[in-house]
Amino acid sequence: MAAQIAKVTGVLQLLAALPVLWDCLETRSLEDGCTIAAFALAVLKTRCNYWNTLLRRFDLTADKIEIVLRLGFAVALQLSEFLPGLRAAEEQQDDIGACPLQWMYCQLLLFKSSCGHNVEVSAFLGEMLKARRMKAQLDSWGNFPCSQTGGSTPVQSIPLAAQYNYWSCLGMVARLKEAIRLDPALADTNLPAYTRQEIAEAMDHVRCHNCQELSDKLLTCTGCLHIACAVKAA
Repeated sequence: MAAQIAKVTGVLQLLAALPVLWDCLETRSLEDGCTIAAFALAVLKTRCNYWNTLLRRFDLTADKIEIVLRLGFAVALQLSEFLPGLRAAEEQQDDIGACPLQWMYCQLLLFKSSCGHNVEVSAFLGEMLKARRMKAQLDSWGNFPCSQTGGSTPVQSIPLAAQYNYWSCLGMVARLKEAIRLDPALADTNLPAYTRQEIAEAMDHVRCHNCQELSDKLLTCTGCLHIACAVKAA
């Protein structure tokens, strides 16, 4: 994968993904569409500054290209078995299968303009609460039975939530809750469509001020209002 990404160095190579992506959507080649969009997004993320420099000559930015790619990616997911798969897993009480899909869904809601529907801030927070409770319940089990070996598989080997989805969503929740504390009416407004940069910046809300590590267990100093993980807060 890394070697393939490194081969994409020209603007035309990058932009070629767009018509191919839409052709996949029109022909219902949805798996191919997801693959192309994911690959192009990985190319952008790997060398964002490099692409911004090249794209500026064409009055484009990496963020603009990313929006189009995420639109195609979200459409491909919705037309495929993503959302039906999530709902089916929930109905069958397959928490192990539903958990990573729920976190992916929350991540997509942050790009809600790509999802083709409006979502209120309170609804997003509700979906995030469901995702956190689901993951916490599965984490509390400690291990899962392995149907192939008859033994147990450590929980750490099962991706209950992709790392980027997890931290970016938690960061956005912290950011939104702080905004709602200042203006409660915000909870009833539509969730904005965030850019990759805005989501990355929101991760600072779950980053320890002292050690700079991401943490889902942070304390806020009542004096300086800096947030820090429990170990570093003392």
